[in-house]
Amino acid sequence: MKRQPKPVCHRERRRLRRAPAPIRVRSWQRRPAKEPTTLHSMKTTVLLADADLSARQALAGFLENEGFSILLAEGASDTLDLIQAQDVGMVILGTDLRDCSGWEAFARVATMNPQVPAIVMTSESGQKARGAEAGVDAVFEKPIEFDELLRIIRELLAQPTEMRLQRVCTVEALARYV
Repeated sequence: MKRQPKPVCHRERRRLRRAPAPIRVRSWQRRPAKEPTTLHSMKTTVLLADADLSARQALAGFLENEGFSILLAEGASDTLDLIQAQDVGMVILGTDLRDCSGWEAFARVATMNPQVPAIVMTSESGQKARGAEAGVDAVFEKPIEFDELLRIIRELLAQPTEMRLQRVCTVEALARYV
């Protein structure tokens, strides 16, 4: 036969609801501290600027599925406004922006925030020398292989700030050409 629980008075209920006493942990029982947050564990914001709406949306959808936060821009003025207003971790520019070329937009971005990694997407072939001269981190010819783009993005985000600044400050900076 089951025993009926004893009725509990309001004082007893309050005592039962209180948090248990803290457990003492000896120094040898303490867990090691958590590792500091790395760049890969944070959600990086990627600014994607291209005049072609379908290309912007396709690339944005792919990068969002990979865990990036996306900002979209159609022209250089939108791009520069977003860079000033938001904390952008990477910039991907098309060469055919609404109000100027992607190369001009990159030059403005590099003067505003030189440590932000930048990738230029172009529909023209043979742009490696121009990309290296401008100081971009990578030049992609359209159509873009998304897996290769993702690999390059992760490499660039893992670089220390000094290496990013070197690409803008030195003449012998080399751009990845895909």
